[in-house]
Amino acid sequence: ILLFSLLFTSFSLLLEDIFRGLKNTRLISLTLCFGTAVNLFFNLLLIPYFSIYAAAFSSLLSSVAILTVRYLLLQKYLHLTWNRKMFFAILILSMQVILSCFGAKTILPQTMLFLLIAWIFYPDFKSHLSHLLHKV
Repeated sequence: ILLFSLLFTSFSLLLEDIFRGLKNTRLISLTLCFGTAVNLFFNLLLIPYFSIYAAAFSSLLSSVAILTVRYLLLQKYLHLTWNRKMFFAILILSMQVILSCFGAKTILPQTMLFLLIAWIFYPDFKSHLSHLLHKV
């Protein structure tokens, strides 16, 4: 769970650097305070029931909250547009990197993630894959 939290934290740090470049460090502090409040709230709510897993999950939720708020605040300054295909491909590739940390036990999930990326970016991939499977 914490490894997935790292993905959102990485994207959030990218947005933090953009705010720093815009010389608006006040919003960095405010979003961190908001994320801390989200983390504390979910820790107090969930830890009595789910112990350490709740702490990890609340860290994930706070990372997602910080990223979301920073993205929405940055819209005021830069009018960002995002390519959904590219975002999900980056997310999937990041998950592949995380899975590779666990060694050979994750070869099947990594292969499936690779096929998912190929399907997203190559429209003809489905026909090529079916043609390849018919040969086998």
